[in-house]
Amino acid sequence: MFLNKGYLKEYKDGKIKGVHTTVAEEKLGRKLGKHEVVHHKDGNKLNNDPDNLIVLRHTRDHTVLHNSNNKGLEVFETKDGSCVVVKDQVVCEYCGGLFVPDALHTRYCTIECGARATFNKQSKALHTVDPNMLAQQVWEIPSTKLADMYGVSDSAINKWCRKFDIEKPPRGYWTKKNAQL
Repeated sequence: MFLNKGYLKEYKDGKIKGVHTTVAEEKLGRKLGKHEVVHHKDGNKLNNDPDNLIVLRHTRDHTVLHNSNNKGLEVFETKDGSCVVVKDQVVCEYCGGLFVPDALHTRYCTIECGARATFNKQSKALHTVDPNMLAQQVWEIPSTKLADMYGVSDSAINKWCRKFDIEKPPRGYWTKKNAQL
């Protein structure tokens, strides 16, 4: 082992590798991705304790973290164990993507993620469909695409709308809407 630019390095498999990288990979149980970078929480490059290391998904997250003095930033752990740095953004509860929340999107980045998260594809049970979300979705997504999202037929979407007394767009609505774009 030797020091290089303040980091503890080692020869491993004929290559020079940072000890912090080796420790982080062991902690995650996988190799780091192409753009992933290891960050020392306490700023001490020699403290390679697994609890002091976090893996950031991209070098830009590392840059943001260092340039901001941690003001207004949050670090979220994703499903794969890596972390993302967000400022005024949240992580989608379904796909793990980042988005800026608004009145309609507070937990999921898109309506599609919301639909997938709230629908149990195995049971396809009617009670798993949120009527309020469905009422919003039928005006934003054509029934055939909604059906694909929920893993059912477009007839099932029509039946749910009748069951929950949800008004659907009239015939030709999507053609007119697409023509306006």
